[in-house]
Formats: sequence, C-alpha cells, structure tokens
Amino acid sequence: MKKLFTLLLAVVGLTLTSAHANSDVLTDALDKLTSRSFDDKALAIEEIVNSGHESTGRVLEALLAGDLYYRKADKRIVMVSKEDRKFRLFDAVTNEDLGVVGKRKVKKIGINNQLRGQLKLEISALALNHPDAAVRLQSIEGMIGKVDASMLVTLKSLKAGESDDRVIEAIDTVLSFALLQSGDPNQQLLAITGLEGNLNPIVLGGLKDVQASSSDPAVKKAAQKAIRTIEARVDMFSYLETLFFGLSLGSIL
Repeated sequence: MKKLFTLLLAVVGLTLTSAHANSDVLTDALDKLTSRSFDDKALAIEEIVNSGHESTGRVLEALLAGDLYYRKADKRIVMVSKEDRKFRLFDAVTNEDLGVVGKRKVKKIGINNQLRGQLKLEISALALNHPDAAVRLQSIEGMIGKVDASMLVTLKSLKAGESDDRVIEAIDTVLSFALLQSGDPNQQLLAITGLEGNLNPIVLGGLKDVQASSSDPAVKKAAQKAIRTIEARVDMFSYLETLFFGLSLGSIL
C-alpha cells in the first residue's frame, strides 16, 4: 500500500510539473508577441501551438479576433472583454479575471494578413482531433488550398483513423486539391479524377485555373471535362431546388 501511495504521488507530481512546464512555455511564447516584428510574432505563434497548453486554442482565437492585448504596466498578455468604454482583462494563460481598466492601460497586439492566414490554419489544425465530427469536417473544409507538406502528412495519418465518411471525403478533397496545385501533370491528372463532381466552389475555381494555365493537353482536356461535370451538377441541383420551391409554394397556395 505504501509503495502504491508513493507511486501515485510521483504520478501526480509529474503531471503537475508537466502542466507547470507547459504554462512556462506558453508564457514565454506569449511574451514574444509584444515584439513589433511580424516575423517574431509568427515564431511566437508556432511556439504557442507547440506548447501543448490547454489555453492554446483560446489564445489563438483571441489573437485572430483582435482581443489579445498586453498590459502596459508590466506587459502581461491578456484577453479583453469590452465593458462600456473600458476593458475587463483576463490572463491569457490562466483565464484569471484581472479586473476592469481604461483603454489607455492596455495595447492591442497587432497582426497582418500573413499572420491571419497562419492563425486560421493553426486553429483549424487544432480542431482536427475534436470529438465532434462536424467540427472536424468544418476544420478540414477550411484547409482546401492552404496546407503545406507537413499538414498533408498529418491529414493522411488522420484519414487512416477517421470513421466519419464525410470527414474522409473532405480529407480526400484537400489532398487532391494539393496535387492539383503541384504543377506536375501526372499528379494533376490524378487530382482531377478525384475532384470530378465536387461541388465546392474552391475546387471549381482551381480546376478553371489549371485548365487555363496548363501547357499539358491531357491536363487541359481532363480539367475541362471535370468543369463541365461540376457545372452540370450545379445546374441540376439548382433546377431541383427551384422545382421543389415551386411545388412547396403551390401546395401552400
């Protein structure tokens, strides 16, 4: 019994130490967001993601929404909630309520369009392991045309363990679209086969771009065929929607 108690204490101690270490990593990364350099902020975002802290998602979303500030007095990173003409502050790491201050007591952490793109991708990546399939689906659909090589590897790995058919289909779309943008005619032909009939507007736009820019006759022909297939499906669904609306309206009248 004594050995078991000692073991439990050791496990609890390791857990607390790990949590403390994660908080330290996150705090150090957040401190770098006060830099004027957008490159420094990009590195800070990577470190925030790699911290593994439970507050990571909340911090990234606050930064993207323009709700992440630092307190001028001590440069403590905070999330803000507007109350009349003042701000209520919350510690970015612990979410501790730090009270209400005037706007001049804090300074907003600015980001540019490149950082916004980075944040959206990182937030989507965090949602990939969400227990709700609808959340995973929305996350993956937002990645079309925006993933790098490492994210493609991650998606392939996730697909192997995914059980929801809609999510699997969305992963296939992202992977195929990446091949479509590769510039390799053989890869593009494979991608076009996988994307034919897909009704996502981004897919249709990508196929039109390839059809217009490719110098490979086979790619141009395949892209044109896929475009016609998609546009025919869009017209069919539009017709069915109009027909259904007309029948519904007729039954009401």
